[in-house]
This record gives sequence, C-alpha cells and structure tokens, in this order.
Amino acid sequence: MPTKSTESAVPTYTRPFSGARYHELSLKCREGQSPCAHCGRPCDDASPKTEWAHVVGGGAEFASKEEHDADGPSDDGGGDMGCFPVGPGCVRKLRAAGVHVFKMGAS
Repeated sequence: MPTKSTESAVPTYTRPFSGARYHELSLKCREGQSPCAHCGRPCDDASPKTEWAHVVGGGAEFASKEEHDADGPSDDGGGDMGCFPVGPGCVRKLRAAGVHVFKMGAS
C-alpha cells in the first residue's frame, strides 16, 4: 500500500511576486508603502503589524525558516533578495502553505 508523503510541496501560487494582479496592485503604493511580496497590494513599511517574508533564489522562492535563520538577508550576490512585506490575507495563505512569515525583529 503506498504511503502518503509527510513533506508537502509548496503550491506554485505561493511563489514571490506571482499574484495575478501583482503589477497593477503594486502601482497603488504610496510613500512609506511597499507591495506585498505575493499579491502586490500596498503594505505599510513602518507598521509594527506588518509581517515579512525572506525572498531567495533571485525571486523564485520564499526562504524556509531554516534558511532565514541560517543566513538572514545578505548581499552576497547569491540570489538573496532580502525581506519583503506580506499583506494580512497573504500571510494566512503563505503560512498555510508552509512559508516562513515573521514580524521584523522577531524572526
């Protein structure tokens, strides 16, 4: 009898900057805002409520908690793009898919 894999693959919709309307929504950002790393909706950069995700692989994927804790954002040219804000709706979706989302200063 085949066994079920305990590893869950990260769905393609959880790739960074991949929301269907990312470009359109990202254009709505004002000063002090950045687009959500997933959907592009404006997020307040300075709000303590804003949650963040670490983007690696040249923008192809979100870092796992282990990758984030081991490396942290860096400027080593290895495809690490740093941390980007994530909107409240996307936080729930990304966490459900196993993506590490955190508040700055409390990774």
